[in-house]
Amino acid sequence: MVARTVPAWQLKLLRRFPRIAFIAPVEIFYGDQTWQGKSRNLSVGGMLLDADCSIPPQTQVYVAFQLPTGWPVKSVARVIHCRPGKQLGIEFTHMGNADWNAVGKSIEFKESYQRRSIRIPERLFVELHWNHDGVPVRQSAQTILLARHGCLLLSQSAPPPGSQVVVWCWERRMGAAARIVSCEQSAEEEFMVALEFSRDANFWGIDFEPQDWQKYRATPYAHNASPQHIEN
Repeated sequence: MVARTVPAWQLKLLRRFPRIAFIAPVEIFYGDQTWQGKSRNLSVGGMLLDADCSIPPQTQVYVAFQLPTGWPVKSVARVIHCRPGKQLGIEFTHMGNADWNAVGKSIEFKESYQRRSIRIPERLFVELHWNHDGVPVRQSAQTILLARHGCLLLSQSAPPPGSQVVVWCWERRMGAAARIVSCEQSAEEEFMVALEFSRDANFWGIDFEPQDWQKYRATPYAHNASPQHIEN
């Protein structure tokens, strides 16, 4: 199995706040200029960006980005440090309450969910399969965060925490047995579901911890789980 290597994040920003690894496009506005950057990490205090710009520290800027859930965030920010043409560290100085709460909730979910490896925002179409009162249930879902040991996803329905499911990934043409860790319904009537795999195998085929890859080097996936596995 060939794993994709994820670059190591550097320059930890605003250490007094919990941070999450967060990769997403970010628009940066300064005066009449606009840059397209890419975030590396996020906290309720600020974020670290890859950006081809040169803005002096203490300068006020505006940023706009989307959380993994799709929630759009806009904020006034202050430049903390800048490596011209490379990276930019910013501190949020004025953000709407709704945006602030959305950022905090995203960070809380990731902080409380399976801290054993880094998380990668990535949207994949999957299917959840479980039994309800002996009746097979199949539900389409979309991942928003991938981890070595599970994922966070959005679904129109889901079984309660503790339930056993099979996750089928169409992109990889394989399935995995998993357990529902948490399940919360959002205002959009969707469920945000955190799950963990039943076995410690690299289901996603991603190198989540490059420095330890020899220790956890992936072998052919051993679950042999399929949608039929849970329906029979």
